[in-house]
Amino acid sequence: MRWVHDKCPECGEPPKGTLEVVQGLALLQPAEGGGFEYKGETEMLWASQKTVTCRGRDVLLCENGHEWQSIRAPD
Repeated sequence: MRWVHDKCPECGEPPKGTLEVVQGLALLQPAEGGGFEYKGETEMLWASQKTVTCRGRDVLLCENGHEWQSIRAPD
């Protein structure tokens, strides 16, 4: 992948990665008094992973934790 702005505007570093969202399934167990309670575990649904975008631009992060947005450059 390539981006139009492939350097951090704050420190000049290249992107370490894209900001991603992944859904998780919070597991439940039966509660003593009826109903359910949180089991204390979350199963990550990796197939739901998506790059976060803002106004059609990917959100990128550098090694220093700075965040910026850029559109993908054509190959």
